Amino acid sequence: MVSEVVKFAVRFGINLDWLRIDPIDIGYEDHNFVLTRRSEGWVIKVFRADRCQADVLGLVDAIVAARLQGVRHPPLLKDQMTGSNLSRIGQLAAICMERVNGQSLFESNSSLGMDDVEDIVDQLARLRRVRCVRESHIDPWSFRSHFRFRYETDSVSDPIDQAAIQLSLRRYLTLDESTFARGFVHGDLVPTNILRGEALNLIDFGRCGIRP
Repeated sequence: MVSEVVKFAVRFGINLDWLRIDPIDIGYEDHNFVLTRRSEGWVIKVFRADRCQADVLGLVDAIVAARLQGVRHPPLLKDQMTGSNLSRIGQLAAICMERVNGQSLFESNSSLGMDDVEDIVDQLARLRRVRCVRESHIDPWSFRSHFRFRYETDSVSDPIDQAAIQLSLRRYLTLDESTFARGFVHGDLVPTNILRGEALNLIDFGRCGIRP
């Protein structure tokens, strides 16, 4: 797979000189690799060959649409030959994004402050405005399923912050739900998918889609 990643790197315009390639073992079916060179870094996700192409295209469109709404997701690079965010070589397809200099909330084991939670909630509200036809089939993070977020954040937040988190969530839940009756959701909002760099970034939109 590394040889294929090298080919994709070239297609995305990444110089191979002094480039280091490391796989990310996250236990999912797609293949993820971190590419680093001095202070620069990228992540290439190679989708498994048998994955539904419509689903892959929908994922790319969703990320682009989310960024247009102000959701912080690492920028996607374009294939230098086609101008598309999705690159294809043979039966494989891949996307490439800039690497965030930082760690996930899970990796950093740092506490969430009130400003952090307000930031995340603001990004989720922006995500609701995404207009995309991709359906979220697995565990969508919606207004009435916020307990998972509360449970996950409890493990990385100080007790003094947990009351603030609950308050922020209550404010989020008081929004007019009819406005977001079929709003777009992230679908997998857990500490491993929130990166703390210069600002908080949401990643791994694999389960995102329209709330059923």
